[in-house]
Amino acid sequence: MTGDHMHIDAPGAHPDASPDSAARSTGRPGDDELRILADAVMSLSDDMHEALLPVWEPLTGLQVLFLRIIARYDRVTRQDLMSRCRTSRAAVTPGLASMVHRGYVVETPDGAETVLSLGPEGSAMLMRMERARVAFVRRALEAHDGRLDGDVDRTATVIRSLRDTTATA
Repeated sequence: MTGDHMHIDAPGAHPDASPDSAARSTGRPGDDELRILADAVMSLSDDMHEALLPVWEPLTGLQVLFLRIIARYDRVTRQDLMSRCRTSRAAVTPGLASMVHRGYVVETPDGAETVLSLGPEGSAMLMRMERARVAFVRRALEAHDGRLDGDVDRTATVIRSLRDTTATA
């Protein structure tokens, strides 16, 4: 643990797994730099998630995950939720039923399956979350008195590019 953040290494990610000297000789980032970047991204994500918990009220953590998955993918079924959340049907059923009842999610029959999509309340919740995330980042940048403002576009491009590459892997 460093500060409030835990460092988690993936299997094979131990410093001895790939020497940084080889990376330095090619001018590419070494394991240490990549570990720092990965930790910074995870720490920022964790901090943002924790700071914005009140915006997710009245949903549970699992329901928040449902909403994010349904918003992110084109065609989501109950089976998809179980798989992506790594949970059982017994865990999915009550939380999802509550979300349908409250208008966060809409179920549409599609042959033998039911496809899930955002309902009006779910869309409104995601809009509130988006505004809260922007406000979070704005406050964080303001704490640096404008010194980081010029790096926002480049940072977003790098993170988006990393995400685009890993999303297809």
